[in-house]
Amino acid sequence: MKNQMQKGFTLIELMIVVAIIGILAAIAIPQYQDYIARAQASEGCTLLGGLKTPIAEYFAVNGVLPVLVSGGASGLDSDNLTMSGDNVSGIAYTAGDPDGGKYTATFATGVSDRISGGKLDMVVDADGKFTFSDGGADTTITEYAKCI
Repeated sequence: MKNQMQKGFTLIELMIVVAIIGILAAIAIPQYQDYIARAQASEGCTLLGGLKTPIAEYFAVNGVLPVLVSGGASGLDSDNLTMSGDNVSGIAYTAGDPDGGKYTATFATGVSDRISGGKLDMVVDADGKFTFSDGGADTTITEYAKCI
C-alpha cells in the first residue's frame, strides 16, 4: 500500500474557518459602526466647542450671553462662523432663563443611523459655565460624543 500525501483541506476544516470568520465579523461590524458614530458625533463637539471662546469673550465684555444672528449686531455674527459640517446640518441658539442659553447642533440625516437626526446641546448658564447634554428625541448623542 502506498502512502499518499494530503493535497487539500477537508470539508470540516473549511467549515471551521468559515465559522471563525463569521464569529469575528459578528463582533467587528457592530464595533465598527460604533466607531463611525463616535467619529461623526465628535464633529458636533468640535463645532460647539469652537463657540466657547467667542461666547466667553462676548460674555466677559458685555455681561450677557450672545445670540447667533446674521450680521452680529446684537450677538455673535453667524455669517462669519462655520455653523455646519459634513455631519452637522446646523447650530441654533435658544435663549435660556434667566440669562443662560442653549446652542444646539443638529446632526444630518445621512450620517450613521445611531446619531442620524439627533441633537447635541451645549448649555451655558448665567455664570458662563458650559455643559453638554442630549438634545432630546430617541437618539443618545452623548453616548457617542464625549464632550468636555
